[in-house]
Amino acid sequence: MQKLYYWGLVNFDESYSLKINYWFQSGVGVGYTFVKKPNFDFEVSDGFVFETSDLTDPVIGRDVYQTVRNSLRVKYRWSYNSTFILEGTNFYQPSMLSLKDYIIRLNNKLSVKLNKWLAINATITYNKISRTNRENLLLTYGLTIENYF
Repeated sequence: MQKLYYWGLVNFDESYSLKINYWFQSGVGVGYTFVKKPNFDFEVSDGFVFETSDLTDPVIGRDVYQTVRNSLRVKYRWSYNSTFILEGTNFYQPSMLSLKDYIIRLNNKLSVKLNKWLAINATITYNKISRTNRENLLLTYGLTIENYF
């Protein structure tokens, strides 16, 4: 198994609650898989992304800017008897120009299989953008019904 890998990213986003009119990121980096087993995966990646954004700042109003960010990602997946699955992908992206300018994105999910085709899921997503001083927390839950043809 290859433990060291490289990655590339192109991302476009908008968010009313985070006051993002548009947000574009592109970049490259490297990652390392520390553990890759059937019941547990853990990897860390890091790289640089170029960002151009149009934000609505609560103090100065419209804020159009560009920056280069360090992008640290921690990804994991743990399962127990294929019944309980806990997984997440979490990012910390500070600007290379100012440590006060950072982005935090956390996405974590718990799934419990009730039988072969039915599972209960809960997902929590947290986003914080220090530049706009905005954050949001989303909790979603529901059922997954799987049927293969």
